[in-house]
Amino acid sequence: MTQENKLIPDGFCDLIFEKAEDKFKSKNLVLEHFLESGFRMIETSLVEFCDKSDLHDGAFQTFDAKTGKNLVFRNDITLQIERLLKSRLKNYDLPLKLCYSGEVLSNKDINFNGQRQQTQIGVEIIGSNNESSDVEVINASLEAAKKLGHKNILIEVSLPDLLDKFLNEAQVPSELKGELGQAILSKNISKIRDTFGEKLKPIEDIILKNDDLEGNIANFSQNYNSQVILTELDKARNLNELLQNNFDCSICFDLFGDQKSLYHNSISFDIFANKETTPIARGGRYKINGIDAVGSTLYI
Repeated sequence: MTQENKLIPDGFCDLIFEKAEDKFKSKNLVLEHFLESGFRMIETSLVEFCDKSDLHDGAFQTFDAKTGKNLVFRNDITLQIERLLKSRLKNYDLPLKLCYSGEVLSNKDINFNGQRQQTQIGVEIIGSNNESSDVEVINASLEAAKKLGHKNILIEVSLPDLLDKFLNEAQVPSELKGELGQAILSKNISKIRDTFGEKLKPIEDIILKNDDLEGNIANFSQNYNSQVILTELDKARNLNELLQNNFDCSICFDLFGDQKSLYHNSISFDIFANKETTPIARGGRYKINGIDAVGSTLYI
């Protein structure tokens, strides 16, 4: 074990020379693009006071000797905007177009590609629930990705609200909803098959065929006669049309999504590039202090 490895925990690293310089240039390139696109920059604190009952999942914790209060190191900058909306941003007119950059830390490596320290650079539009805001945020992210030299870009879209609506409309017994929902989110086909049998064969097909939106919508329509579900699927169809008309990239639909988009609603998306399996950006629509918002975060 080297001296460096003794001093730096797993998931952290030093950057020197070219790598540090490339990261600096990438951050500036993306932020300049966001500012030129009309987003206003904010910078949030690395640490916040936090009650034990409200600790962020996966966040590093420490203790403030000065005040005797618990401290948490941020693991997602988007979550900090909620605090700003209640304080320093509360008197600003909506919609607000914000951008940010900063380090985030996690005691897990979820979304961090094996690392526990990442640089997040993102955009948010707060106070708008129309599709044009979704397109604007996605466009800002795609253009940033192109400026960073990424190629073979793929957008994977999900409907985070679909799972609960499906479990209700399919009349899954309440005692099985949690188990089935977890199996669907983790794409555990064998668990779905062994536990729920042929009744849920259509769901297996939908999970496995994320490149066939119209086929999946037809599958839902044939097997689950529910206007609630069809209304939800119309969101995917409408967004697909907008994406096809506005962007030159590949598009697929992972309709149920996964466990990494827990605070998104209505629509979420991952952006992949260079045929990598880890997304370079993640975003979607969400509620913040009861206000509609949409945002996207790039990982540098």
